[in-house]
Amino acid sequence: MEKIEKTLEYIDKRIENYLSILVNIVSTYTKDNKKTKEAESLLRTALRWAFFVDFYSETNDKDFLIEGEKYIKILYNSLREEDGKDMQDIEKEIIKLFDYEKQVWGKVQNEEKIFNKEVEKFWKMKSADSLFYSRIIKIFTNGKDFTIPVYIYTQVLDIVLDTKEYEKDFKQKPPNLLYMKLSQKVSKEKIPINKKDALILAVNLGIYSELKAIVENLVKEASMFDFGDCLFLKELIEQRYKEFNNEFKV
Repeated sequence: MEKIEKTLEYIDKRIENYLSILVNIVSTYTKDNKKTKEAESLLRTALRWAFFVDFYSETNDKDFLIEGEKYIKILYNSLREEDGKDMQDIEKEIIKLFDYEKQVWGKVQNEEKIFNKEVEKFWKMKSADSLFYSRIIKIFTNGKDFTIPVYIYTQVLDIVLDTKEYEKDFKQKPPNLLYMKLSQKVSKEKIPINKKDALILAVNLGIYSELKAIVENLVKEASMFDFGDCLFLKELIEQRYKEFNNEFKV
């Protein structure tokens, strides 16, 4: 099906950099090319699943759900029973994430009032699929658990991407954190479509300061983690923080 093929092509391009970071963590600890390739295959499968299910959540197109189910079956068939059970528990939580994301974004689109607690829960859950990938990584790192820094990295990355891709999201209407924050302050017709205007408005309304405080707290939390031989992940979190600040230099 052309739609699925094009979507898969988009997904694989979209995940390329993120996937390489996850695989790099594995390769740092395994020193085994065969295991690294196995981990890469599992992580790619998990990422494809998450994207297809997310697209289904946004569009209600069941073709995306069916395709996502194919990948989750492939994943579970490749795991030990114990690991598969853990992954299924995490999967249930991620599905809740997609449901909540859809619920809150629906309120924004309908111009209903949303509260800071809803926004906070939204951005925390928006990145919860990273818990899935962290559990896969743990299989290959002799029990070294990178859940916290991978989750933090993903949260910061998602905030940066929602800023960078504001205009595209404005037109295509997938959930966007910057748009959501703007909707708390001004009416829908006053939210700019132009990214530069949106960033200026966000600065003037104090939204940049709010988001900056969130990102700073995430970076601070990450700094307390023992990265072991994966200090590159700490550096990447700090790099994303710099990217976030640079986005608002308008």
